[in-house]
Amino acid sequence: MAITRESLEQIWNQWEIELVVLLSFTLQIFLFFTGCIRRYSTNALLRLLTWLAYVAADMVAVYALGLISRDGQSTMSSAGSCHRNKRSNRFSTGTSRQLAFFWAPFLLVHLGGQDTISAFSIEDNNLWLRHLLNLTIQVSLALYAFWKSIGGQNQRLLAPGILVFVTGIIRYGERIWALKCSSRNGLRETNLPPLPKLNFEVDKGSYVGTICYVLGSMVCIRDLFSGRTTSQMKERAVFRFQEDRPLDQVPKLLEVELAMMYDDLFTKAMLLRTRTGVVLRCISQFSVIAAFVLFLVENLKQEHNRADVAITYALFLGGFSLEVCAFVLTVMSPWTWAFFKARRCDRLAHISWLLLSSGIGWPEKRPLWSNSMGQYNFLTSCMGREQSTTSSKLMTIIRKILIAVEKKVFIRNLQHTKHVNLSKDVMDSVVTWVGRLAREEFTRITQQQRWVNLRPIINPTMNTLANSLGDNIIFLHTYTELHLQKHSSNMDDETISTTMDICRK
Repeated sequence: MAITRESLEQIWNQWEIELVVLLSFTLQIFLFFTGCIRRYSTNALLRLLTWLAYVAADMVAVYALGLISRDGQSTMSSAGSCHRNKRSNRFSTGTSRQLAFFWAPFLLVHLGGQDTISAFSIEDNNLWLRHLLNLTIQVSLALYAFWKSIGGQNQRLLAPGILVFVTGIIRYGERIWALKCSSRNGLRETNLPPLPKLNFEVDKGSYVGTICYVLGSMVCIRDLFSGRTTSQMKERAVFRFQEDRPLDQVPKLLEVELAMMYDDLFTKAMLLRTRTGVVLRCISQFSVIAAFVLFLVENLKQEHNRADVAITYALFLGGFSLEVCAFVLTVMSPWTWAFFKARRCDRLAHISWLLLSSGIGWPEKRPLWSNSMGQYNFLTSCMGREQSTTSSKLMTIIRKILIAVEKKVFIRNLQHTKHVNLSKDVMDSVVTWVGRLAREEFTRITQQQRWVNLRPIINPTMNTLANSLGDNIIFLHTYTELHLQKHSSNMDDETISTTMDICRK
């Protein structure tokens, strides 16, 4: 039989809800794993796909809720006439879409997102109030779709449906809580749980010593990310660079600090360290397990559509698999290891450390980030020059799409940013200068003792450097570019390229 437009529309109408629900779950799987690896990668395509999936996940879940709500009335009216309304191409033995309403609470779970990516960028954290409003709307819509379809034989799914609703509301609430705690104001207002007291001596030069040092300095790191300056943090015993630490351990120390701060800003790790967060997570897990058991019992008593049952099993079992993976990530957190160690749970602490130091965790020999620097050319962006190495035609298409959805800044950053590998010399310079500046700040060395060789450049710009960090970055970036352009006229091309690469690092 020839495939016509009408036949395709009929097939789509028959399978629309199923396909959209599966697409929503597929996006959650994709986000879980890309959320794990994006901290190690600078691949532009991966970042673009992750952003598209992050944005599309909410839209697809909301769209699926609308479809289920619209389909609810027809499902209820057809519940008692399954033998008269069989569809041959759905290989069903029962009512078509009889379980569609049962997927509504699963979509709330999807809207709650994954533990590995609660926010795509720092700015997303500031939108937690918008998500709170969406929570009330989407929960109301899901309850409406569920209530409208409950009747007749569907009443047997009332208990498991309520349990999944509990899980969905908790998971959506967790996401909003994580966004609020990671917002600019949230970093200032949220207090970290008290650091467990580790009653054992550690070698400062060991990896264990590095982890312990970072755990003790996270309050200070959070203060820096919340916008506090070092002068505002003096009373809080900020840094301890005065301690004698092997210089070769400092780069790893900075890596671990940034890795833990990444977890606090872009994942749900922060709330899972609180007692309330752990209790809510346990309630949600027990609820979904109980719902799965009740569904198994109910399905044995009454045969449902095979395709719908398969999709429901996929939602349950796939969700369990993601939760197991998320649990492993939580166990191999430095905070979890410190928690077990402080309470003398040596076996659990040993398991946590094995996972933490293994290849799937934070091994000492592997960088905990991409080991590269992003370089955004502010001048070429302002002048509209092409900077991307991507195919110009492909970039033009992507640019038009993103501009259409009002993402000009995102495409501009993607187009005018390139990444260069971080050399050992650059990292050593960072370590040296960070340590020197920290010691100078907290031993109050006078201004005349600082920047001796750079005084002719720094003195005229002190008023400018007194501004915010963002203003300083733009100023110094522009100054560097103009300086390179001015003094490159007497150099050959190779020397110019080498000099610029060194200066820009």
